[in-house]
Amino acid sequence: MTGLDASAEAIQAAKDHASVVGLDIDYRIGDLSIIPNELDQFDVVIASEVIEHVPNPQSFIQEISRLTKPGGKLIITTLNRSLMSLLGAKIFAEYLLKLVPVGTHDWRKFIKPSELNSMLTSARFKPEVVKGICYSISEDEFQLAANPVVNYAVSAIKC
Repeated sequence: MTGLDASAEAIQAAKDHASVVGLDIDYRIGDLSIIPNELDQFDVVIASEVIEHVPNPQSFIQEISRLTKPGGKLIITTLNRSLMSLLGAKIFAEYLLKLVPVGTHDWRKFIKPSELNSMLTSARFKPEVVKGICYSISEDEFQLAANPVVNYAVSAIKC
């Protein structure tokens, strides 16, 4: 297993956690370009809450395609560009509840499921499942939901 993040602080936190729970993970600091060639292709790639922060989402998906073995799976989570996500992920999470620092999200960079589907298809992925992600207060956990109105997850197979 390989973990990748552009933030040295995030990688250190992940290394500390892995050490505590006994996980053997190869952590790397940087972006997808530090994985140099097709010898470093992966069976599964998970990109969680990343694509809405990259400068060029289509290029990001193309790089993920380069790193995913044929028949491999991509699981990606992101925020939908909807009125509900503007209210929930931007206004409530940043300004009212202060769950994340102000300025973390740029609502204009959120991606509609139809847009992500087009990006995936053009990068030789076949989208399989699109599910919403919501927080259950009663269960105190995130759960999959039918409606992708705010957060959502997509799984796709590399053709």
